[in-house]
Amino acid sequence: MKNLSEIWFWFTLLFCPIGILVGIFQLASLSGFWLYSDTAISMHELLKSGQLVMILVGFTCACVFADTLKKAKIRFRRKYN
Repeated sequence: MKNLSEIWFWFTLLFCPIGILVGIFQLASLSGFWLYSDTAISMHELLKSGQLVMILVGFTCACVFADTLKKAKIRFRRKYN
């Protein structure tokens, strides 16, 4: 169990920033389309394109990454003090 939590800790430190960037990119793409398009965006189009899912992935990664950073701060403070 210790190894699994260690792998998850480092995986989230490496993977979550990528997920956050993907979510921000999708949000910016959707905002640009919404601002400059003459047509309305339906929820069906969002779900079909996967943009909404990727925005939610980015939000989830941001929450998990913030929690992991708190754990890293405690872990490395205890290790180096």
